[in-house]
Amino acid sequence: MTALSFLALVHQAVDMVRRPEVSHGIPVIIALILLFGGVNLVAISILGEYVIRMVDASRNRPRFIRKAVRKGGRYFTSASELESFLHTRPR
Repeated sequence: MTALSFLALVHQAVDMVRRPEVSHGIPVIIALILLFGGVNLVAISILGEYVIRMVDASRNRPRFIRKAVRKGGRYFTSASELESFLHTRPR
């Protein structure tokens, strides 16, 4: 949307140079409104991404979740297998 409105503004600038006798008020205003609206949408999306990342960081969750754990030659794929191994190993 922002790129399209920027192209419309470039077209209007070229059209103003080529045909100065024609009034160009309304199309320029529409293109400017679209340009600033697109810039606002981009800024809001950047702020939204920042807020989402801060919320995720404040939850204190691990950055990844393991699907399996390997200890020595054994391979544990479920929490119950890992719990039984931890309770049966010598201390």
